[in-house]
Amino acid sequence: MSKRRERDLADQVFSTRDFIRTLSHREFVTSLSLALFLLSLCLIVDYYDNEDWVEANETTIKWTLFFLAMPSNHIFYKQEHRRSNNFIGRNIHDYIFLIFFAFVINSKNYLYGLGFTMHFKGGLGGAIAWLFIIVLFIMTFETVIAFIKRGLNFLGWRVL
Repeated sequence: MSKRRERDLADQVFSTRDFIRTLSHREFVTSLSLALFLLSLCLIVDYYDNEDWVEANETTIKWTLFFLAMPSNHIFYKQEHRRSNNFIGRNIHDYIFLIFFAFVINSKNYLYGLGFTMHFKGGLGGAIAWLFIIVLFIMTFETVIAFIKRGLNFLGWRVL
Protein backbone atom coordinates (compact mmCIF):
# COMPACT_ATOMS: atom_id res chain seq x y z
CA MET A 1 0.00 0.00 0.00
CA SER A 2 2.75 2.49 0.91
CA LYS A 3 4.73 1.66 -2.23
CA ARG A 4 1.69 2.48 -4.35
CA ARG A 5 1.19 5.75 -2.46
CA GLU A 6 4.87 6.65 -3.02
CA ARG A 7 4.56 5.86 -6.72
CA ASP A 8 1.37 7.92 -6.97
CA LEU A 9 3.02 10.85 -5.18
CA ALA A 10 6.07 10.61 -7.44
CA ASP A 11 3.75 10.42 -10.45
CA GLN A 12 1.93 13.55 -9.28
CA VAL A 13 5.11 15.51 -8.61
CA PHE A 14 7.25 14.46 -11.59
CA SER A 15 4.63 13.81 -14.27
CA THR A 16 4.29 16.18 -17.20
CA ARG A 17 0.97 14.65 -18.25
CA ASP A 18 -1.34 17.24 -16.62
CA PHE A 19 0.82 20.18 -17.66
CA ILE A 20 1.14 19.08 -21.30
CA ARG A 21 -2.57 18.22 -21.44
CA THR A 22 -3.55 21.76 -20.45
CA LEU A 23 -0.70 23.54 -22.26
CA SER A 24 -2.23 26.23 -24.42
CA HIS A 25 -1.66 29.78 -25.56
CA ARG A 26 -2.57 30.99 -22.05
CA GLU A 27 0.76 29.88 -20.58
CA PHE A 28 2.68 31.67 -23.32
CA VAL A 29 0.60 34.85 -23.16
CA THR A 30 0.86 34.93 -19.36
CA SER A 31 4.64 34.46 -19.47
CA LEU A 32 5.03 37.09 -22.19
CA SER A 33 2.82 39.57 -20.29
CA LEU A 34 4.73 38.97 -17.06
CA ALA A 35 8.06 39.38 -18.89
CA LEU A 36 6.89 42.68 -20.37
CA PHE A 37 5.64 43.81 -16.95
CA LEU A 38 8.95 42.90 -15.31
CA LEU A 39 10.87 44.74 -18.03
CA SER A 40 8.70 47.82 -17.54
CA LEU A 41 9.34 47.75 -13.78
CA CYS A 42 13.09 47.44 -14.40
CA LEU A 43 12.93 50.38 -16.81
CA ILE A 44 11.10 52.42 -14.17
CA VAL A 45 13.91 51.62 -11.73
CA ASP A 46 16.42 52.70 -14.40
CA TYR A 47 14.51 55.95 -14.91
CA TYR A 48 14.79 56.80 -11.21
CA ASP A 49 18.43 55.71 -11.06
CA ASN A 50 19.63 59.23 -10.25
CA GLU A 51 17.75 59.21 -6.93
CA ASP A 52 20.03 58.40 -4.00
CA TRP A 53 18.01 55.53 -2.54
CA VAL A 54 17.37 53.88 -5.90
CA GLU A 55 20.97 54.31 -7.02
CA ALA A 56 22.24 52.60 -3.87
CA ASN A 57 19.77 49.70 -4.12
CA GLU A 58 19.21 49.29 -7.88
CA THR A 59 20.51 45.73 -8.16
CA THR A 60 18.64 44.61 -5.06
CA ILE A 61 15.39 46.11 -6.34
CA LYS A 62 15.72 44.43 -9.73
CA TRP A 63 16.52 41.01 -8.24
CA THR A 64 13.62 41.36 -5.81
CA LEU A 65 11.28 42.17 -8.69
CA PHE A 66 12.58 39.14 -10.58
CA PHE A 67 12.10 36.80 -7.61
CA LEU A 68 8.56 38.13 -7.16
CA ALA A 69 7.76 37.58 -10.84
CA MET A 70 8.66 33.88 -10.79
CA PRO A 71 6.02 32.83 -8.21
CA SER A 72 3.54 35.27 -9.76
CA ASN A 73 3.72 33.16 -12.88
CA HIS A 74 2.41 30.19 -10.88
CA ILE A 75 -0.27 32.24 -9.15
CA PHE A 76 -1.62 33.22 -12.56
CA TYR A 77 -1.44 29.56 -13.63
CA LYS A 78 -3.60 28.55 -10.67
CA GLN A 79 -6.10 31.30 -11.45
CA GLU A 80 -6.32 30.21 -15.09
CA HIS A 81 -6.56 26.45 -14.50
CA ARG A 82 -8.12 26.33 -11.01
CA ARG A 83 -5.46 23.87 -9.86
CA SER A 84 -1.85 24.03 -8.74
CA ASN A 85 0.92 23.04 -11.06
CA ASN A 86 3.24 20.17 -10.15
CA PHE A 87 7.02 20.43 -9.80
CA ILE A 88 7.91 19.60 -13.40
CA GLY A 89 5.13 21.83 -14.73
CA ARG A 90 6.40 24.73 -12.62
CA ASN A 91 9.91 24.18 -13.98
CA ILE A 92 8.69 24.14 -17.58
CA HIS A 93 6.62 27.26 -16.90
CA ASP A 94 9.72 28.98 -15.47
CA TYR A 95 11.73 28.05 -18.59
CA ILE A 96 8.99 29.55 -20.78
CA PHE A 97 9.06 32.73 -18.68
CA LEU A 98 12.87 33.01 -18.82
CA ILE A 99 12.90 32.48 -22.58
CA PHE A 100 10.31 35.22 -23.03
CA PHE A 101 12.16 37.53 -20.62
CA ALA A 102 15.42 37.04 -22.53
CA PHE A 103 13.56 37.64 -25.80
CA VAL A 104 11.95 40.84 -24.46
CA ILE A 105 15.28 42.18 -23.15
CA ASN A 106 17.03 41.41 -26.45
CA SER A 107 14.16 43.02 -28.37
CA LYS A 108 14.48 46.14 -26.22
CA ASN A 109 18.23 46.24 -26.89
CA TYR A 110 17.60 45.81 -30.61
CA LEU A 111 15.08 48.68 -30.61
CA TYR A 112 17.59 50.87 -28.74
CA GLY A 113 20.13 50.15 -31.49
CA LEU A 114 22.35 47.87 -29.41
CA GLY A 115 21.63 44.78 -31.53
CA PHE A 116 21.29 41.19 -30.38
CA THR A 117 24.29 40.27 -28.28
CA MET A 118 24.94 37.23 -26.17
CA HIS A 119 28.54 36.60 -25.24
CA PHE A 120 29.72 33.60 -23.28
CA LYS A 121 33.29 33.22 -22.16
CA GLY A 122 34.48 29.85 -23.33
CA GLY A 123 32.28 29.67 -26.44
CA LEU A 124 29.92 26.71 -26.62
CA GLY A 125 31.24 25.24 -23.36
CA GLY A 126 30.47 28.49 -21.56
CA ALA A 127 26.96 28.58 -23.02
CA ILE A 128 26.33 25.00 -21.89
CA ALA A 129 27.68 25.83 -18.44
CA TRP A 130 25.34 28.84 -18.19
CA LEU A 131 22.42 26.70 -19.34
CA PHE A 132 23.26 24.12 -16.68
CA ILE A 133 23.50 26.85 -14.02
CA ILE A 134 20.12 28.29 -15.05
CA VAL A 135 18.44 24.86 -14.94
CA LEU A 136 20.03 24.16 -11.55
CA PHE A 137 18.90 27.58 -10.27
CA ILE A 138 15.29 27.02 -11.40
CA MET A 139 15.11 23.54 -9.89
CA THR A 140 16.58 24.79 -6.60
CA PHE A 141 14.23 27.78 -6.57
CA GLU A 142 11.19 25.57 -7.19
CA THR A 143 12.34 23.10 -4.52
CA VAL A 144 12.57 25.91 -1.97
CA ILE A 145 9.11 27.15 -3.00
CA ALA A 146 7.76 23.59 -2.66
CA PHE A 147 9.18 23.27 0.87
CA ILE A 148 7.74 26.66 1.86
CA LYS A 149 4.38 25.63 0.39
CA ARG A 150 4.42 22.32 2.30
CA GLY A 151 5.36 24.08 5.53
CA LEU A 152 2.54 26.58 5.13
CA ASN A 153 0.08 23.80 4.28
CA PHE A 154 1.23 21.95 7.39
CA LEU A 155 0.42 25.06 9.43
CA GLY A 156 -2.99 25.24 7.77
CA TRP A 157 -2.21 28.27 5.60
CA ARG A 158 -3.30 27.32 2.08
CA VAL A 159 -1.32 29.20 -0.60
CA LEU A 160 -0.57 28.52 -4.25
